[in-house]
Amino acid sequence: MRPGFFGPGSASGAASHAAPSLPARFVLMLRLFALFGAIGWGFYTLTLRHQAGVDWMVFYTASHAYLDGHLGVLFDGERFTALLNSRFAGWLAFPMSFLPWVNPPNFLLMILPFGLLPFALSYALFEGVTLLLLIAALAFCIRDRARLPLLIFALVACPATPFTIFLGQSSFLSGALLIAGFTLTERRPTLAGILFGILAYKPQFCLLIPVALIAGRHWRVLLAAAATAALAVLVSAAIFGLGPWRDWLDFALGASELYRHWSATARLTGQSVYSCLVILGASPALANLAQGAALLGAGAATYWCYRKPLPDHLRLAVLLAASLLAAPHVSTSDGLLAGLAAILYLDARLDRALRLDDVVLASLLWVSPLMSPPHLFVVGTAIPLLLCVFIVSAMRRDGGKGLPAPGVVAG
Repeated sequence: MRPGFFGPGSASGAASHAAPSLPARFVLMLRLFALFGAIGWGFYTLTLRHQAGVDWMVFYTASHAYLDGHLGVLFDGERFTALLNSRFAGWLAFPMSFLPWVNPPNFLLMILPFGLLPFALSYALFEGVTLLLLIAALAFCIRDRARLPLLIFALVACPATPFTIFLGQSSFLSGALLIAGFTLTERRPTLAGILFGILAYKPQFCLLIPVALIAGRHWRVLLAAAATAALAVLVSAAIFGLGPWRDWLDFALGASELYRHWSATARLTGQSVYSCLVILGASPALANLAQGAALLGAGAATYWCYRKPLPDHLRLAVLLAASLLAAPHVSTSDGLLAGLAAILYLDARLDRALRLDDVVLASLLWVSPLMSPPHLFVVGTAIPLLLCVFIVSAMRRDGGKGLPAPGVVAG
């Protein structure tokens, strides 16, 4: 084991210069990550082993709805769930009561090739490849390569990671696109825009990207992102027809029966501001108002960070946390963005003085997926508040005195 990674080590001389000790508080935090990471992996292995891949079943069934000529069931929640239960009767421990497809057709376009593969292979391939893409994006983002093994460890141990893998969600891909996009914004603006345009398959996490790009005056990136998203819409409409887009827009605007059923069930299993307030007893109207206020506040924080000469990792950490706060629907697997925000925040702070409150705040954010979903763990209703505290703390930590970011420079 290299000295200084998980303890002070005993090496001396040249070896000690090659691998200097990490701050004692960072070592303590890594040990806490190891402990809670083991708890998270053990907990989700026990609780999700009988429904492994259930969200990937939704994606796979949607791809076969097109391949088998049944595209009309895509936004019919009851028929789609019945089709899913029929296809996976031998895999599911029990039938799903309501598990609809609610993604835009551009995501169906992305996963369509996986429908040509056997289910288990497509499931393993999607999760494995997207996890590797996220690790690659993190490696490309990190300037000090000596820290990379530690940060990869923090990613793999994050409680949202086993949740994403066991359910077969797309959070690794979302994180990879966000991190790679903002890392490339200055150096490869067109490629960065393409990555953001691809992320439009998850529109709730694209809300703050234009804010950051406008604040940084990255017009070329913004144009490439809009063009890529528009191209994905046109190609998917050419392949699937306009019907799925009309149905999805009806859903997204809250005008369909599918939305009303989904909002009364699935949306309340998330950890958005709206969900947490409704769980605590607020009316839907008040919760929607608070969600709107969270969006405005998150947007203002993002704009401020991308107009100030802050370190790039600190900016990106704020954007990831603010994206979770602003999103009208956030699942437990999306909590991976909170883990990534904590990792990037700590990496930025290691260039300066790592304080105890830095360790505590980042560790709480990193472990927050274990407090989700809030409808099962009431402590999870504090996650939006934790995100607010994290964002304010990150903004105040450098107070505009940080060094100009080498990868993303404000205009």
